[in-house]
Amino acid sequence: MASTTAYFDYVLTLCQRVCASVNLVMRDERPERALLKLTARYEDFALYISEVVFPNESRKYAYYVLQQQKVIAGFDNAPDPEVLKLRYGVEYVQHRLEQLPHMHGIDKMAVTLTDIMDVEKFLAWIQTNLSMRADS
Repeated sequence: MASTTAYFDYVLTLCQRVCASVNLVMRDERPERALLKLTARYEDFALYISEVVFPNESRKYAYYVLQQQKVIAGFDNAPDPEVLKLRYGVEYVQHRLEQLPHMHGIDKMAVTLTDIMDVEKFLAWIQTNLSMRADS
């Protein structure tokens, strides 16, 4: 768990450098899994960050951006039938528990496959993509 503790400390520090009003919602580190949930603000956007790290160092994550209660973008790797259909077509049911990284678009109306996301990439994405949207 020591490496997870350092990783969670890093996530918090990085968020505090880039975002405002960083709020630690939950941090729970146990031998079977470690959980971190936080909220933050970036300009006019609400950010929701959640990570679960397992002993084998696999991660389940969700990084979401909302503006006025509307999803602008969400990155996660939770098993999602629409994502599985994109990847596997009609055979998606055989993979129903598989975690695939993906992005939800505005109001979760669209979904695309992505590379694995982490907090560094997510914060870089918001700095690149959200500053242009702040007035829209």
